[in-house]
Amino acid sequence: MPVFFWDLAEADSPDGPGPDAMLASNCEQVEVFIGGDHAGPARPVLAAELYGHLTYPPKLVDLVINRDDHPDLRIEGYVDGRQVAVVQMSSDPAGDRLAMTADDAQIVGDGSDATRVVFRAVDAYGNQRRYVSGEVRLQVTGPGESSGTTRSRSASTAGSGRSGSGHCQAGPAR
Repeated sequence: MPVFFWDLAEADSPDGPGPDAMLASNCEQVEVFIGGDHAGPARPVLAAELYGHLTYPPKLVDLVINRDDHPDLRIEGYVDGRQVAVVQMSSDPAGDRLAMTADDAQIVGDGSDATRVVFRAVDAYGNQRRYVSGEVRLQVTGPGESSGTTRSRSASTAGSGRSGSGHCQAGPAR
Protein backbone atom coordinates (compact mmCIF):
# COMPACT_ATOMS: atom_id res chain seq x y z
CA MET A 1 0.00 0.00 0.00
CA PRO A 2 1.24 3.47 -0.80
CA VAL A 3 1.89 5.73 2.17
CA PHE A 4 0.93 8.76 0.07
CA PHE A 5 -1.91 10.08 -2.06
CA TRP A 6 -1.61 9.95 -5.87
CA ASP A 7 -3.27 13.36 -6.16
CA LEU A 8 -1.16 15.52 -8.44
CA ALA A 9 -3.49 18.50 -8.73
CA GLU A 10 -2.32 20.41 -5.67
CA ALA A 11 0.59 22.83 -5.42
CA ASP A 12 2.15 21.02 -2.47
CA SER A 13 2.85 18.01 -4.70
CA PRO A 14 4.08 19.66 -7.92
CA ASP A 15 6.33 16.73 -8.84
CA GLY A 16 4.25 13.90 -7.40
CA PRO A 17 5.05 12.19 -4.10
CA GLY A 18 8.74 12.84 -4.85
CA PRO A 19 11.92 10.94 -4.17
CA ASP A 20 11.78 8.20 -1.57
CA ALA A 21 7.99 7.77 -1.64
CA MET A 22 7.12 5.06 0.89
CA LEU A 23 5.26 1.81 0.25
CA ALA A 24 4.13 -0.61 2.95
CA SER A 25 4.29 -4.23 1.83
CA ASN A 26 5.02 -7.74 3.01
CA CYS A 27 5.92 -8.76 -0.57
CA GLU A 28 9.47 -9.84 -1.39
CA GLN A 29 9.56 -7.71 -4.54
CA VAL A 30 7.55 -4.59 -5.46
CA GLU A 31 7.54 -3.18 -9.02
CA VAL A 32 6.19 0.28 -9.83
CA PHE A 33 4.76 1.57 -13.11
CA ILE A 34 3.87 5.18 -13.93
CA GLY A 35 1.61 5.70 -16.92
CA GLY A 36 2.43 2.17 -18.06
CA ASP A 37 6.22 2.74 -17.96
CA HIS A 38 8.32 0.73 -15.53
CA ALA A 39 9.62 3.12 -12.88
CA GLY A 40 11.71 0.45 -11.22
CA PRO A 41 11.61 -1.80 -8.21
CA ALA A 42 10.90 -0.40 -4.78
CA ARG A 43 13.93 -0.74 -2.55
CA PRO A 44 13.82 -1.70 1.13
CA VAL A 45 14.45 1.02 3.68
CA LEU A 46 17.89 0.36 5.11
CA ALA A 47 17.52 2.52 8.22
CA ALA A 48 17.62 -0.23 10.83
CA GLU A 49 17.27 2.27 13.67
CA LEU A 50 13.85 3.30 12.33
CA TYR A 51 12.38 0.05 11.05
CA GLY A 52 14.72 -2.74 12.18
CA HIS A 53 12.08 -4.16 14.51
CA LEU A 54 9.60 -4.70 11.65
CA THR A 55 9.41 -8.08 9.93
CA TYR A 56 8.54 -6.26 6.71
CA PRO A 57 10.11 -2.77 6.70
CA PRO A 58 8.70 -0.22 4.26
CA LYS A 59 10.08 0.16 0.77
CA LEU A 60 10.99 3.34 -1.11
CA VAL A 61 10.58 4.37 -4.73
CA ASP A 62 11.37 7.59 -6.59
CA LEU A 63 8.12 9.14 -7.84
CA VAL A 64 9.18 12.48 -9.31
CA ILE A 65 6.90 13.07 -12.30
CA ASN A 66 5.33 15.71 -14.51
CA ARG A 67 1.94 16.22 -12.90
CA ASP A 68 0.43 17.66 -16.10
CA ASP A 69 0.46 14.19 -17.68
CA HIS A 70 -2.11 12.71 -15.21
CA PRO A 71 -0.47 9.26 -15.25
CA ASP A 72 -1.92 6.25 -13.50
CA LEU A 73 0.20 4.49 -10.88
CA ARG A 74 0.38 0.69 -10.77
CA ILE A 75 2.17 -1.19 -7.99
CA GLU A 76 2.71 -4.94 -8.31
CA GLY A 77 3.76 -7.16 -5.42
CA TYR A 78 5.52 -10.51 -5.85
CA VAL A 79 6.24 -13.46 -3.54
CA ASP A 80 8.37 -16.36 -4.79
CA GLY A 81 8.36 -14.72 -8.24
CA ARG A 82 4.55 -14.85 -8.44
CA GLN A 83 2.36 -11.73 -8.58
CA VAL A 84 0.17 -11.67 -5.47
CA ALA A 85 -1.01 -8.05 -5.25
CA VAL A 86 -1.83 -5.09 -7.50
CA VAL A 87 -2.71 -1.53 -6.49
CA GLN A 88 -3.79 1.00 -9.10
CA MET A 89 -4.26 4.72 -8.54
CA SER A 90 -5.44 7.46 -10.89
CA SER A 91 -4.14 11.02 -10.83
CA ASP A 92 -6.79 12.19 -13.32
CA PRO A 93 -9.73 13.71 -11.40
CA ALA A 94 -12.06 13.24 -14.40
CA GLY A 95 -12.92 9.73 -13.17
CA ASP A 96 -13.50 10.71 -9.54
CA ARG A 97 -16.77 9.85 -7.82
CA LEU A 98 -18.40 9.80 -4.43
CA ALA A 99 -18.37 6.47 -2.57
CA MET A 100 -20.54 5.73 0.43
CA THR A 101 -20.39 2.92 2.98
CA ALA A 102 -22.35 2.01 6.08
CA ASP A 103 -20.82 0.28 9.09
CA ASP A 104 -23.66 -2.24 9.12
CA ALA A 105 -25.24 -3.91 6.09
CA GLN A 106 -28.45 -4.47 8.07
CA ILE A 107 -29.98 -2.88 11.13
CA VAL A 108 -33.10 -3.68 13.12
CA GLY A 109 -36.02 -1.87 11.51
CA ASP A 110 -37.94 -1.16 14.72
CA GLY A 111 -36.51 2.32 15.36
CA SER A 112 -34.07 1.14 18.04
CA ASP A 113 -30.98 0.61 15.86
CA ALA A 114 -28.58 2.94 14.05
CA THR A 115 -25.48 2.80 11.86
CA ARG A 116 -22.82 5.20 10.69
CA VAL A 117 -22.72 6.20 7.02
CA VAL A 118 -19.44 7.55 5.60
CA PHE A 119 -18.81 9.06 2.19
CA ARG A 120 -15.54 9.90 0.50
CA ALA A 121 -14.27 11.23 -2.78
CA VAL A 122 -12.43 8.43 -4.60
CA ASP A 123 -10.46 8.07 -7.83
CA ALA A 124 -11.41 5.76 -10.72
CA TYR A 125 -9.96 2.78 -8.78
CA GLY A 126 -11.66 3.55 -5.44
CA ASN A 127 -8.68 5.20 -3.66
CA GLN A 128 -9.50 8.13 -1.41
CA ARG A 129 -8.78 11.61 -2.71
CA ARG A 130 -7.17 14.05 -0.33
CA TYR A 131 -8.26 17.31 -1.91
CA VAL A 132 -11.86 17.90 -2.89
CA SER A 133 -14.16 20.83 -2.57
CA GLY A 134 -17.88 21.29 -2.50
CA GLU A 135 -20.86 20.49 -0.40
CA VAL A 136 -22.49 17.09 -0.17
CA ARG A 137 -26.19 16.85 0.65
CA LEU A 138 -27.63 13.58 1.85
CA GLN A 139 -31.22 12.46 1.71
CA VAL A 140 -32.76 9.37 3.27
CA THR A 141 -35.54 7.69 1.31
CA GLY A 142 -37.68 4.85 2.56
CA PRO A 143 -38.08 3.86 6.21
CA GLY A 144 -35.37 5.65 8.13
CA GLU A 145 -34.09 9.05 9.13
CA SER A 146 -30.82 10.92 9.64
CA SER A 147 -30.06 11.83 13.22
CA GLY A 148 -27.85 14.76 12.21
CA THR A 149 -27.43 17.34 9.52
CA THR A 150 -27.62 16.28 5.90
CA ARG A 151 -24.89 18.60 4.59
CA SER A 152 -21.13 18.29 4.82
CA ARG A 153 -18.21 20.37 3.55
CA SER A 154 -15.92 17.65 2.23
CA ALA A 155 -12.89 19.92 1.73
CA SER A 156 -12.38 20.24 5.48
CA THR A 157 -12.21 16.48 6.09
CA ALA A 158 -9.56 15.27 3.61
CA GLY A 159 -12.08 14.13 1.03
CA SER A 160 -14.40 12.28 3.42
CA GLY A 161 -17.35 12.99 5.63
CA ARG A 162 -20.30 11.46 7.36
CA SER A 163 -23.96 12.23 7.71
CA GLY A 164 -24.46 14.71 10.54
CA SER A 165 -23.58 13.00 13.77
CA GLY A 166 -22.76 9.98 11.66
CA HIS A 167 -25.85 7.89 12.26
CA CYS A 168 -28.87 6.82 10.26
CA GLN A 169 -31.70 5.31 12.20
CA ALA A 170 -34.06 2.72 10.78
CA GLY A 171 -37.73 3.43 11.07
CA PRO A 172 -40.46 0.81 11.39
CA ALA A 173 -40.67 -1.64 8.49
CA ARG A 174 -43.59 -0.89 6.17
